[in-house]
Amino acid sequence: MGDETILKRIARRVLRAEIDSLTAERDALARHAASFIATNRFEESDVFIAGYPKSGNTWMQLMVAAMLYRFDPGRTPDALVQELVPDIHSKAFYKRFLPTTCFKTHALPQPQYKRVLNIVRDGRDVLCSYRSFNEALGHPADLDQMVAGRIELPWGDWQDHVLKWHENPYQAEILTVRYEDLKTDCASQLQRVASFLRLDLSGDEIQSIAEATQVKKMQDRERRLGWDSKLWPAEKRFVRRGVSGAYRDELSAEQITLLTARFETGLRLLNYPE
Repeated sequence: MGDETILKRIARRVLRAEIDSLTAERDALARHAASFIATNRFEESDVFIAGYPKSGNTWMQLMVAAMLYRFDPGRTPDALVQELVPDIHSKAFYKRFLPTTCFKTHALPQPQYKRVLNIVRDGRDVLCSYRSFNEALGHPADLDQMVAGRIELPWGDWQDHVLKWHENPYQAEILTVRYEDLKTDCASQLQRVASFLRLDLSGDEIQSIAEATQVKKMQDRERRLGWDSKLWPAEKRFVRRGVSGAYRDELSAEQITLLTARFETGLRLLNYPE
């Protein structure tokens, strides 16, 4: 057998090995890609954390993720939370890790949202927090203009959002949780959430999550771990005061009167003081 024949056989073997390797990589990538689902395809059992922005949605997203996957909220980076409980507005695709997936959304009621954790907060506190949020992002944030409703916000008007979810046009199964009640007795509210999610958590587990997600610990977590958003400026604080009724020292008396009148129906509906 000549040297040229031997070299050809070696070359064929090397080529065949490379082809087999590339084929295996292609098949692995195909399997990986197939495990991702477009973020407009859901199961009947899925749960949507739905609320107007600045109502405690991100807070609830973290607590729900911790309840579902039994992790320590203070040690878990936001990138992982976003994979486990995807934000519909920032994820084009997601992966299912459990039979029921929970999602975060600011959207109005949708036919495919069959089970909903509706997070609500006093609209006057929401507006103050929204103003700070807009300032951090360099968006319009003139307080007088926001109070008067003359600045168009991406998710519309707080009261309209509240009323649409209260109407429940698609007859979703809804558990409403007030931000203020989470502040007053977080563990009791998380027990309600756990029951809604059909989770069997002990009182100690729920208490641990409640304690690990209080405002000061959330602020510390933000300093240490940051957020999985390229849009949010790293030097700006996302978790603010977390105080119920903070609008009383952030708005003037005239602004409070005007805003209370604007939001009168929604405030009464949710039992907020006028």
